[in-house]
Amino acid sequence: MFNGYRNGAFALGLVVGGGLVLNLFLWLDYQAQKACKASPESCQESDYSEIGRYWDGFLGTFVSPSDTLAQWIMALFTIAATIVLIFTLVAANKTNAAAVDASKAAIEANQIMKSENRPWLDAVDFRATNIRDEDNEVFVRWDYILNNYGPSPATNIQVFQKIIPVDNAINLKSMLADWVEEKRTGPESPTGWTVFPNAPQDRFGSCLTQCKRGSYGRFLFVATLYDTPDGKLSGVDAQCFRIKSMAHDGEKDRLIPQGLFRLVE
Repeated sequence: MFNGYRNGAFALGLVVGGGLVLNLFLWLDYQAQKACKASPESCQESDYSEIGRYWDGFLGTFVSPSDTLAQWIMALFTIAATIVLIFTLVAANKTNAAAVDASKAAIEANQIMKSENRPWLDAVDFRATNIRDEDNEVFVRWDYILNNYGPSPATNIQVFQKIIPVDNAINLKSMLADWVEEKRTGPESPTGWTVFPNAPQDRFGSCLTQCKRGSYGRFLFVATLYDTPDGKLSGVDAQCFRIKSMAHDGEKDRLIPQGLFRLVE
């Protein structure tokens, strides 16, 4: 930005200095012509100023130096000033573009620094310990491990769960995203806890829901919301599981992860 001001000052000085020089020559030519008109009998060709003689030789076929010299000098002065102004604007534009690029780089560096220093919470190893799957009701209990692999603590941790019947798996991802957004914008619970870096915690969850079976089955949504220690950033680990029960499917109770529908922020 300093270079832009320096270029502008240089251009202004060049224009002003050039204008003063041109007007000085014009004034000298005017004085010589005035003296010749006052005493034509004593005026010799050598008394005529050099600028007037060169002006007559170069532009005498187009203008009269005694009438339009000032106009032509001002025109040349304006052209020179315009050229200098164009170069100044180009230089200023380059300076501004460089400043904008530097600002963007600083913002990106700040975001990278925040990403490197923030907590990243990961809920893993979901294991169904009890599933009661009935026609109009389902109960699920599960164990899991909550791990923070970021460099700072994850605070105000809140876990939400929901069981829904699904008739078409195509909309699962949008259903999970809408549900997570609803929980993120809802009221916060003051009972959240903290997980420190590299200190995994064994947790469990349970959910009882009255709902019919969908044609595609029942699914469990689990969302873990958390904040950074300064409260300026938030994150979410949201996952989707298909519920399989021994009573209904003839297999052991289990939660089948739907990996394509996992949301991590």
